Amino acid sequence: MQRACACSKENILVLILHFITELSKIPRISFGQELRQDLQQTRTIYFTSPWMPCGSFWLANCLLELGIKVSTYRKRGRDWRFDGTRHHVAEFSRFATLLPAFQDNDSFLFRPDIEVVWGHIFPYSHLHRHKVLLFTRDPRDAMYYQYLRERPYLDLSYQEWLHWPFHESLLDKMDNWRLYHRLWEQHNDLAVFRFEDYCRNSARTLQRVLDFIGISVEPASFEHALWRSSYERYCAQKGRPFDPDKVRHDAWMRREGEEQAQLLIEQAAGTAMSRYRYLAKRVPLLPEPDPSTHMALNPFFHDIPLLRSKPSEDPATNLYVRKTLAFCKVYETGAHANIFEKYRDLHTFRELDKNIGIYLHHARQVGLMKPAPMPVQEVCA
Repeated sequence: MQRACACSKENILVLILHFITELSKIPRISFGQELRQDLQQTRTIYFTSPWMPCGSFWLANCLLELGIKVSTYRKRGRDWRFDGTRHHVAEFSRFATLLPAFQDNDSFLFRPDIEVVWGHIFPYSHLHRHKVLLFTRDPRDAMYYQYLRERPYLDLSYQEWLHWPFHESLLDKMDNWRLYHRLWEQHNDLAVFRFEDYCRNSARTLQRVLDFIGISVEPASFEHALWRSSYERYCAQKGRPFDPDKVRHDAWMRREGEEQAQLLIEQAAGTAMSRYRYLAKRVPLLPEPDPSTHMALNPFFHDIPLLRSKPSEDPATNLYVRKTLAFCKVYETGAHANIFEKYRDLHTFRELDKNIGIYLHHARQVGLMKPAPMPVQEVCA
């Protein structure tokens, strides 16, 4: 009887709320904190996009061409080497093949009043004081092109890949896209820009970005940045044929044989897609689950606030929790051992492995899973 009570819905909710409260007390140190004193006179704008092709390299290149310093979120203090006048490319050179601005420049003269920090980041608590611009794309295209990038590393079909969990959130690709946008929509100084609008009118999209971050540039500089950042010029530089589907706003409609995968995306992420005008036709949509329980169990979310932090659903039936635990159980059996063994040197796999372990530990602590079986030698003892 005591064991049954310990795993009741009410006790699980109390334990999860305790998790949320205790985790909020942990002090957090943000990336780039050591730079704060040096950047007191510089406005910092954050620039984010989902972890998939969304046009963010185009915008980053435009900003660089306009003399605006762009640094990456995770290596902000190491991307550039400043000689007192010019910024020389340091670790940012890892993107040299993707940013045309680096093809014939190894140093830049940046304006001192602004820096744009760029990354595939969730809305960490220390970002709430800053302007944030979010560049997104129709997930039916963005996910497909990300799959093409990862296909050489994963022996998975497109539909299997869609269900493979994202290493940070532990959610599949559709749920991760939906939750990413839902959390960012809480930000009080956010502007959303769409890849599709860039495809239709790049000049208008760039001007909207500059208006949002509060700077003006000379018309000649503006046109020069657009030309230097165009996909056509990029292909010419690389000696590649121009592929119009890469810059189409509806490329997913031209691909055949993906109808089932597209339906999966529309059903799971459809509510968020509708908010960004990506879903015109009527499809049966899955309701958005309450993410608070899943976020409390996953260490990645411990510095990402949720406006409503009290769970509103039974944790045992929450869709995010059920799907994550289902993958974790398969993972524990070693069914994916060959994949992890092959790609264990990739940081995304190491992070996935770590987060799964902690998630399972927390789930067992609050009674959502049975305790792990003891090793044979301990049972015999």
